[in-house]
Amino acid sequence: MNFVSKLLVLLVSGSLSQQPRYPVGDDHITGIIRELPAESKLRRHLLHGDRGNGVHQPWMDAMRRLKIRRAVAWANILFDKKGRPKQVDIGKVEYYAEYEGGDPLMDAETLATVRTSGLERELNELAQEQARVGSWFDVPRKNHDFLGGAQIVFLDDEWLPVIPRRPMYLAK
Repeated sequence: MNFVSKLLVLLVSGSLSQQPRYPVGDDHITGIIRELPAESKLRRHLLHGDRGNGVHQPWMDAMRRLKIRRAVAWANILFDKKGRPKQVDIGKVEYYAEYEGGDPLMDAETLATVRTSGLERELNELAQEQARVGSWFDVPRKNHDFLGGAQIVFLDDEWLPVIPRRPMYLAK
């Protein structure tokens, strides 16, 4: 093997063994890890290198302005007998000041601002889209249409992974 071939093999093998690099600084993720409780699922995923897709969305800025770190949309879904969504309705959206746990924000002023700013409408539309592409752990065997649901999670930071990445369907 000549020198150029050896060098190429070393470069390729060295780059494959490295952890992926993200444009966001390690300090940013480290700060979030420090904030999360030791038993946190998100913390565990971050420590194992999981990251979000890095695509910033305008609604993330609106969430940050309102000090909302996580929004959870609850979708009510009418499924056909094969388990495919026919109709999706977002029952409610809850807003949280923490990435995990905590009580939903109930402050009337914050909730009114969420509605008037257009954030609620935008998250409802996104939740409806995402609810249509969820996954079944086990598709129920039915001879008729049936009701079910899904939980859709939104975080204010594009570098944080949403767990699960796709909504999981549940039958009622």
